[in-house]
Amino acid sequence: VNYGRGFDVVEDTDPPQGVDYNRWLGPAPERPFNKNRFHGSFRYFWDYAGGLMTDWGVHMLDMVLLGMNATAPKSVVAIGGKIAFPDNAAETPDTLTTVYDFGNFSLIWEQFMGMGTSPYLDESGEPGVAFIGENGILAINRASWKVLPLQHDGKYLTEVLPPRKSRVSGLDAHTANFLECIKNRKDPNCTIEMGRNAALVAHLGNIAYRTGKKLQWNDMEGIVSNASEANAYIKPNYRSPWQLWEG
Repeated sequence: VNYGRGFDVVEDTDPPQGVDYNRWLGPAPERPFNKNRFHGSFRYFWDYAGGLMTDWGVHMLDMVLLGMNATAPKSVVAIGGKIAFPDNAAETPDTLTTVYDFGNFSLIWEQFMGMGTSPYLDESGEPGVAFIGENGILAINRASWKVLPLQHDGKYLTEVLPPRKSRVSGLDAHTANFLECIKNRKDPNCTIEMGRNAALVAHLGNIAYRTGKKLQWNDMEGIVSNASEANAYIKPNYRSPWQLWEG
């Protein structure tokens, strides 16, 4: 389980020939070029991304939100750090546990030594989501799903189902649906709102980690209600002349 295992600290250099580094930085703070902060390891630095919490979070969390018919948590708390690879160049944590309270259910995000496989779906080779219920566990990712029934008095509490694999390429189907919706003007299978909700949950996990506090989220106002310092992470400070358009 070493997705994002890390990379050694290296000295700054000139940007590669043909790269407009100022434009690549965009609204991010001006810094000397360093290959660790460039493609594709930029995701492990706070100036540009949110590490594995956002990188993989948006691929997993939308399944939770869709399955539970949820949008935003009431509160979130996180603990973790650079534990597996403390000496690598990354700023974001390789190990992180984040707990979200949605009122009628709890969501627990776990990444350890980076992120490579799921304890429930390890044969598929990628992380996944587990819906843990009273009678069993539904484990699912972008390629497969299976039911793990619980037992009581020697009997399964729900039907035993074999693992099922997707019969189509999820990426191909996703792309085709998006292009079709451009033509017919209908909402795609994954809506803009769902993308926002998944990104929100991922970002809140990082904000809780960076502040070290349990955060209360007011989704109507779009703010953290109990820790003013957390709200500084909601909107980045844009480097001039870049500005965030507000329509």
